[in-house]
Amino acid sequence: MNENLHALEKYNFWKGNIPDLGYQRRDYTDKILQYAGNKLIKVLVGQRHTGKSCLLRQIACRLIEEGVDPNN
Repeated sequence: MNENLHALEKYNFWKGNIPDLGYQRRDYTDKILQYAGNKLIKVLVGQRHTGKSCLLRQIACRLIEEGVDPNN
């Protein structure tokens, strides 16, 4: 496997891998997922180290639970 892809493996949901999702922020993920149904680009912005990446992993996990292919 390409070493660059190997470095990313712990952050993705390929092959059933579920990374650490941190504290579940249902209020935030519910609000963000309301906007997920169209093809517009969404941008999540904020200060450094505030949990943006964890929030996006939680959203990815919810989408996979709803039937989205983890390879997407």
